[in-house]
Amino acid sequence: MLDLRKNRYKHLSIEEVIRGLFHGATGETEYELLPDAFLFHEQNLRKEALEKMLTEAGIPNSWAG
Repeated sequence: MLDLRKNRYKHLSIEEVIRGLFHGATGETEYELLPDAFLFHEQNLRKEALEKMLTEAGIPNSWAG
């Protein structure tokens, strides 16, 4: 929420973000995560960075064949 003033988030409104959080917390209605707000990774996506990101997302050993 603190980053909503940055250029990459200008298309998101505070109301839209809060509405999504409210619906997710209460379960009153279907909700959708805002991919632009949650799926951003600033590191160069080298093998090590991808493995770390995927492991943190619950997908361990992603590079194992």
